Amino acid sequence: MRNFMTKNSVFYLQREIWDDIEEYMDGFKQVIRQREKTRIPFFHQAPQYAYRHHLVEYIKRICIEKRLSHCCLHLTVYLMDIFMDNHSIVPERVLLVANVCLLIAAKFEESTFSIPKIQELNAAINNRYTVKDYKELELIILKFFHWYIMFPTAAHYTHYFMQAIVTSDDLKVKQSTLRSMLYTLHDTITVYLDQVIDSK
Repeated sequence: MRNFMTKNSVFYLQREIWDDIEEYMDGFKQVIRQREKTRIPFFHQAPQYAYRHHLVEYIKRICIEKRLSHCCLHLTVYLMDIFMDNHSIVPERVLLVANVCLLIAAKFEESTFSIPKIQELNAAINNRYTVKDYKELELIILKFFHWYIMFPTAAHYTHYFMQAIVTSDDLKVKQSTLRSMLYTLHDTITVYLDQVIDSK
């Protein structure tokens, strides 16, 4: 999908951001360092780890269907990984965990109009759970994270550094157009981001 030139894409490059990037670069790095220190340790020891690949593929599919950002996708997987790593969840509830993590991440990363409704997420898994199930688990997950989910992911770092990754010198050396170079860069980064969440 080559849609990074649209404003709702994580890969959208704005000239005014390029011009102003130095003003907030140091502040961003400081914030990210602080957020990294608050991470909950991840030990890859979830009792339900065997379901992870299926859950990640399911979350990817929903994000594509709902046109949710890479940042939303990666935050969802991060929340799910950490929560499952610290809880023993019965197999019948793992899809509920995935949906609720997606709901939380979408509320944080997306605009109000892009946030999927509980009924939509539930319909995607044949209405297995009740609205009450979603709301109760959302509260449990948020309490587990102490109501703090501002964790940087690979997609967030990519979004930040993508703003300055292509320079005018690159265009001169490679004798390529900005658009074609960005398409190639987008495809490469998309593959990388997919591998990051697949390989945990």
